[in-house]
Amino acid sequence: MEEREDPMVEATPFWGAIALSCLLVLSLLSVPIAASMGIVGLGMVLLFYGDFTALQFIATSAWGNTAKYSMSMFPLFILMGNLIAKSGLGEDAFDGLNKLLGRTRGGLAMVSTTTCALFGTVSGSSSSTIIAIGGTAIPEMRRHGYSAPLRCGSVAVNGCIANLIPPSLAAVLYCVVTETSIAKLFIAGLIPGLVLTVMILAVIYIWATVRPEDAPRSTETYPLKERLAGLRTPLPMLCIFVFMIAGIYNGFFSPAEAAGMGVLATIVMMVVLGKFTWRKFFDALSESVKLFTFMFVALMAAVMFASTIALSQLPQFIADWALATVDSPLAILYMIIVIFIIAGFFLENFGMVMMLVPLFFPVVVQAGFDPVYFGVIMVMLMEVGLLTPPAAPNIYVTQYVDGGAGVMEVINGTLPFYVTVLGLTVLLVHYPMIAMWLPGTM
Repeated sequence: MEEREDPMVEATPFWGAIALSCLLVLSLLSVPIAASMGIVGLGMVLLFYGDFTALQFIATSAWGNTAKYSMSMFPLFILMGNLIAKSGLGEDAFDGLNKLLGRTRGGLAMVSTTTCALFGTVSGSSSSTIIAIGGTAIPEMRRHGYSAPLRCGSVAVNGCIANLIPPSLAAVLYCVVTETSIAKLFIAGLIPGLVLTVMILAVIYIWATVRPEDAPRSTETYPLKERLAGLRTPLPMLCIFVFMIAGIYNGFFSPAEAAGMGVLATIVMMVVLGKFTWRKFFDALSESVKLFTFMFVALMAAVMFASTIALSQLPQFIADWALATVDSPLAILYMIIVIFIIAGFFLENFGMVMMLVPLFFPVVVQAGFDPVYFGVIMVMLMEVGLLTPPAAPNIYVTQYVDGGAGVMEVINGTLPFYVTVLGLTVLLVHYPMIAMWLPGTM
């Protein structure tokens, strides 16, 4: 058997930093993140191995880390969200809640936030939530004279709620990368998600009180019977959510099984309510396959890049340096938060997680932080990234849905909510039990 050739370069933290720099440059040049990670990962591993046995290592590593049972959650949760979107249950919930809350100060924006929180319990996708609910809420707010900053800012931040309330695709991604308990991270995101919803509602109310011209009160009135009937409209989504979360919390089924049960429950609910058609089903299935195909390829590329980082021992180098230089674990956590906020200016969420989490995860674990707790912080920082221009996917999706607002109007509208998300992140840093109390009871 022939011996493997000597490596072209020795795998050291220096070359890990070079790989990270190359990935950042390619991202800034607008090269798709999956292609960037794949090119850099493959190129650096070839340098480290010195021959084409690197290809065998890359293939084994990429397939072994993506062909996991837990990966089945991605297509199932995506399918569930698309089915809910096609069924019109989100629009029904908005109409029902509008009859109850529409005449309060900032009522339509508050209804939008509440409906997005409900939709997030069965979707887990920020963009899907904005498109599904914003497509109904924004035209209504425009019709009632809401200013572009308020209507767009409130909808843009509402997508962040879906990223935090389980089932969260961002949480699943973090758990796949770090091998953290998905069930515990789902449960840990529940209370922070509810707190964020209340904080956003408070900001909307204060905005509408201070600047009433931005949110004129609705003059539409509804009979008491119709208003009470509006209470029933959120129930289908709540029932599906409670069914999944109760099953996970009580150990009746795993998160992957919960995803499958959620899809089944959604189809049954659509059939019972007379909203199921084969056209809707196949449309949702087609969109889910397209999205997951992209995610699967991107995840395989991310594993290739992560292999490069692991071989270079850069994460361990950073962990040793941080622990030797910074005395306080809290200071280390704040340092990581600042780095992620800065990265949010240049990288979209997927790239940020795949590039930075493997680097800093060993640091926080050695500093004594619970991986589940750090996962909640990471999801919060991903939400900050969703609102941070020039990347800011939530801003551009909201502008597209609105069709009439300028980018600066949307950015100005998100600023109070951006501060709100950051405020909750700081609150979680100093009061971790907000996130960790509920998973501690499992």
